[in-house]
Amino acid sequence: MRGLVLDSCIWIDYFNGIASAIKYVDKYRSAILLSPISRAEALVHYTNTHALTDIKSFLDFFPLLALNTAVVDLAAVIRHQSRIKLTDALQAATAVVFDAALVTRDVKDFNPQQFPFVEVPYTV
Repeated sequence: MRGLVLDSCIWIDYFNGIASAIKYVDKYRSAILLSPISRAEALVHYTNTHALTDIKSFLDFFPLLALNTAVVDLAAVIRHQSRIKLTDALQAATAVVFDAALVTRDVKDFNPQQFPFVEVPYTV
């Protein structure tokens, strides 16, 4: 695998100061790829304009992957087969199409035994 796509929960933990998330992002910063879903979901949680500007600037450091035809088509297949939410299926498909691990702590939706490309770096 050539990179790491962090699920939204990891980014939200990071911006909320969860030590495990901060340590993970800092350690693997150069391998992290940003999905459009994670970027949008991370930004949803902030209404303070200053904080939002800082978060956008920080996220701009990471390469933003495209929601292209391959991602969308695979997300539809994943959604149909597993019945996870469409946003979760898009996250999974993004990781697969871009040959990356999906890093999450959401094992309810992303069971590593069902999705072998999933990495669970910590629990809270």
